[in-house]
Amino acid sequence: MWRVLSRMKITQGKLAGKTLGEVAPPWQQKMIKTIYGFTDDQGIRRFDELFLYVAKKAGKSSLTGMLLVAHALTFPEPRGLCIVLASTKEQASIVYDSMASTIEADGYLLKQFLIRRYKSDIIHKATNTVLKAVSCELSSTVGQIPSFYVVDELHLIGMIQKGAALVRQLSSGAAVRPNPMGIYITTAPVGKSAGIFNSTYNRAKRIQAGKSQNDRMLPILFEMPDDDDFDVENPKNWWMSNPSVGTTFTQEWLEREFEIAKSDPDPSALMNFYSQHLNIHAEDKFGVTNWIPTEVWDKFADVSVSLENIIQLSEIIYVSVDLGYRDDPSAIAVMGERTIDDEVYYTIWSQQYLHKDGYNKRREHVPYDDFIASGELLVSERDNNDMVEMTKIVFELKDTGRLAAVGVDPMGLIEFAATLEAKKIEVIGIKQGYQMNPSLISFERNLYGGKIVHGGKPMLRWNIGNGQLQERGQAMALTKPSDMKGGSQKIDGLVCCVMCMALADDPEIKPKNLDIAGMIG
Repeated sequence: MWRVLSRMKITQGKLAGKTLGEVAPPWQQKMIKTIYGFTDDQGIRRFDELFLYVAKKAGKSSLTGMLLVAHALTFPEPRGLCIVLASTKEQASIVYDSMASTIEADGYLLKQFLIRRYKSDIIHKATNTVLKAVSCELSSTVGQIPSFYVVDELHLIGMIQKGAALVRQLSSGAAVRPNPMGIYITTAPVGKSAGIFNSTYNRAKRIQAGKSQNDRMLPILFEMPDDDDFDVENPKNWWMSNPSVGTTFTQEWLEREFEIAKSDPDPSALMNFYSQHLNIHAEDKFGVTNWIPTEVWDKFADVSVSLENIIQLSEIIYVSVDLGYRDDPSAIAVMGERTIDDEVYYTIWSQQYLHKDGYNKRREHVPYDDFIASGELLVSERDNNDMVEMTKIVFELKDTGRLAAVGVDPMGLIEFAATLEAKKIEVIGIKQGYQMNPSLISFERNLYGGKIVHGGKPMLRWNIGNGQLQERGQAMALTKPSDMKGGSQKIDGLVCCVMCMALADDPEIKPKNLDIAGMIG
């Protein structure tokens, strides 16, 4: 594969006219030889997916187009399909032009391929294999059966509602091919990591850590250590995220861009530099606008957390509920409390509900499908399904004898509160706005102190990333970003977590007739 790829000519920029083999940084050659070179006795590759995580200016766009051409030549397959999925029509056009230009620059390649610009595809004449670049904006990947596919700028596709579905359709379609290959190429997101990017990145990190032994993805991540003491602003460390420095750009240029961003009064300029040039999840890590950076939240995730193990392990249980309008999610949070060596620890589980009308209204702006796939969001066409399901959960918790109380927003929920109180369940109105300030402080201190764990589910994580603190007189109030997409930035699950903390901090709220000694034997 590298032998073919290395002979292809670069067609733009200062390196135009040279072959890839003449100018490619060493990491590109090593990557291609690794992904294609490890095979078994039958010639089946060890890896059929590659996750490439690298900063901007690494030569990804040129490489992407060349990969499709080289794969079609090196691994001919009758009526094959080699496809690039791009986030926008413009990016798809750039990749297609790169493929076409690579072929047009080489007489041999021109004999092998037919360029059909009027159809935006390229045909490998010997096998009738189609090469094309499509965008998320215009395309559906349903029914596509690629022998080779590249997902370009996965972090941008992760922000698109149907992005995850498009990517999964490609990967599932490729599974029927005899020896498929899928490549995901991405830089760190400028905003919060989300959707298919976040799940694929986490998968790559698990493989890298040796936690997924049989996974057939090869993770290649050019990033700096995730260490609070590591100096990300020291130029001597930037090579870790920029393996092409000195080839496609200079260290001096990178340092100049940093100084420009650093001197800009708009903090987003520096966040953009961190993400695009240092490959750091800047919004997650530094949280310029949000209360709790999602990177901090992620440190306390435990995928084993469930409602069942909270019931099994907790000495005291608190519940809070936030009922939404028909178009908005309703949330319930369950927080278990237990004491270990005289230290109090909390475990949080949450569930959210949404009417089908609300799902249809905002599905283009909110990754509801990802939340549904995780089991965290339940969508129903039945009116008041949220109240019915949350009432079942509360009744189940009451039967444990360890339910302390249910916290609610005092403005509303009359019917729900009456249903619970009829079963002798204590319902407490939790003050909102700036009056929640003590509970915000307590929640933050317990989280950063390692006293809170949660299930790491994506919808609550999304709520956490949306939460902001706004000064109200001498106190702070929990708010969400203002946006132009009809209220698509929600914090309901986060509000419920803080309300649970308000219950836990109230010494007068404890389960009636609780026998801790008897419970733990």
